Amino acid sequence: MHLPDLTGISFDPVVVRESIVKNEQLRAERQLRGWSQDDLVRELVDLGIKLGERQLGVSASQISRWEHGVTQPRAPYPKLLCQLFNATAEELGLVSSSPSRTASTELPGQVAGGLSRVPSGGVDGRLAEETGWDPQALSHRAAAARVAHVHRSYQAAQYREVAGWLPSLMESVDALVAEGPQVSRRDALRLQCSVSIAAAKLATKVGDASAAWSAAERARVSALEADDPFGQAAAGYQLACALLKSGRHKEAERVAVDAGEAITGADPQSLTWLGSLMLIRSIIAALGQNRSAAGQRLGHAQRLAEQLGADTNIGWTAFGPTNVLIHRMSAAVALEEPQAVLAAAVQIDVSVIPSTLRGRQAQFHLDNAWAHFQLNEDPLAVIHLLDAERVAPQLVHSYHTARDLIQDLLAREHRGQVPGLRGLAQRAGVLA
Repeated sequence: MHLPDLTGISFDPVVVRESIVKNEQLRAERQLRGWSQDDLVRELVDLGIKLGERQLGVSASQISRWEHGVTQPRAPYPKLLCQLFNATAEELGLVSSSPSRTASTELPGQVAGGLSRVPSGGVDGRLAEETGWDPQALSHRAAAARVAHVHRSYQAAQYREVAGWLPSLMESVDALVAEGPQVSRRDALRLQCSVSIAAAKLATKVGDASAAWSAAERARVSALEADDPFGQAAAGYQLACALLKSGRHKEAERVAVDAGEAITGADPQSLTWLGSLMLIRSIIAALGQNRSAAGQRLGHAQRLAEQLGADTNIGWTAFGPTNVLIHRMSAAVALEEPQAVLAAAVQIDVSVIPSTLRGRQAQFHLDNAWAHFQLNEDPLAVIHLLDAERVAPQLVHSYHTARDLIQDLLAREHRGQVPGLRGLAQRAGVLA
């Protein structure tokens, strides 16, 4: 999972603050019984032990975060709180009354305006041919196939296609949650979480931080109701991305830490999400110019990747040893260390990155291009930009970081010395 671009994004911090709402219901239930936050900790631990829950690590400070809306309780605590207070999750303010209303199924702002230029006619038809999806049917299997196809298309850097598919897909999955059989509601909620994660990724990619936050929050609510810890981890990752885009590094760090603390296993899924969250924390440290912390976190992620044993794509993260190296490059970019970018790049055999991960291949070339530009090696920078365009033209033509780099190269170009630059600039819309 590669962190989307974090520079040049305008974002109103009020949008994020409005999403953090105090949980008055939970506090009221606690106070009604005359309990302090420490009392509630003891009650939860005692109940958890009776129910056979293990590795309970709740604290009074964590209770405070729940009540102030900074974080939401993660499994198994929603279940324990509901049983302890003899109330539903909605009555305790742990989930919204309707997850589908947490965020609009429309793609707002730059997402809709910047990418959804694929002709509406035939979009669902092509997807139906590829996945067997029937837009008139509420089949969980068909919807799941379509969600998977959207994630694959995103990883292949087919952003306009994904933008064209998402609105109707989110509507179909919402209908599964609202109208599907109760016995499969949990699976439907997991699908709702997954498609919301795809929407959050796309919004982050095109720079709409408000939409990214909204979609990630929607995913978090769905995962909470489904009692899906890995869905909650995915939502936490995307929430951290949205916070980073607003420059709120400390809050992004806190969200990522909380998401990681909820994962205690050593199975492949747990290793994947622990590693992915550690990688985003390495980027947070690098953006804060904390070289030591960034290096420590990258080392931790590398050990988790080695424990995993191979490059995988669990949870659409593509986490593994290669992913860690790519993040070493991105951390070096954030630290403005071009030589370190190139040192990490030589350890990567880009040919082994699956062709389906075109966005990742393109990011490898973009980071290389940035490093060569910083070292005044413009021809090499252009070669990497052309390679990025070859594998992911939509990324290069619409991603403002790539376009800014092309403009910078043009600004110091000596005609005839950088073959291919002007053609690239014209295709990217940088040069009329």
